[in-house]
Formats: sequence, structure tokens, C-alpha cells
Amino acid sequence: MGRQRREHGPSFDDSVSDASSADGQETVVQPWPQPIRDGQWTDGEGIHWYIRGKRGAQLSRPVLRRLLKLPALQVLHVYGPSPAEVRGPECKALLERVETYVAGQAPPHSAFRLAEFRTSDHRAMLVIEEAC
Repeated sequence: MGRQRREHGPSFDDSVSDASSADGQETVVQPWPQPIRDGQWTDGEGIHWYIRGKRGAQLSRPVLRRLLKLPALQVLHVYGPSPAEVRGPECKALLERVETYVAGQAPPHSAFRLAEFRTSDHRAMLVIEEAC
């Protein structure tokens, strides 16, 4: 009794290739936006925001607390392909999750990167990049 050879289906690479070219056009994968890494962000109104401080450095607790006291602070939540400004209850809930993270009490596999961004006329934005 010899071993029978099993027929294998297409490889994973073949499946991905077939799926991406099923309609005859090549699929282009766009990475998720990362304003903190890029050091800049252009919002939906065409306003250019630039990172304040060292790119890639985590925002300190004192700077975060100072920012959160600003009445006109804007908050950008970056999670997925479409970052969004958050306001009201949604912003409050996000900031509570960030505070839990900063306090070292976040659930496993959750992470936030925080940065201060400014416009040329000194408006302030807290950029929160979330990863799971």
C-alpha cells in the first residue's frame, strides 16, 4: 500500500491574486492614514495641521491635561481608513478610554498614540491614533 497523493487546492498567494484581479483590474491597497507618523494632517475643510513636538514621541500627561483644558480643542480619532473629528458624547467616551490607557489600566491589545497638532493660526487638535 503506497501513499496516495492528495491534490491541493490553490495556494494562499494564488487565492489572493485571483481575488484581487477577479474583475480584471489590479487592486491597490492603501495604508491607513497615520498623521502622527507623517507629522501633518489636512482636514475636510483643507486646513493644514502640523505636529507640535517630536514626531513619534508619546504626548506626556501634563501636555495632555493642558490640551484638554482648551475650550476650542478639536479631537481627531484615527482608527481605520477614515479618520474623523469627534465631538460631544463620542469625544467624551474616547477621552475616557484614553485616560484609562494612560493610567496603565487598558484592556490587553489596546494602544493609543497621542500628539498635539496646530494650525498656522495656533488652533489646537489632539490626534488620537488607536490600534488593537
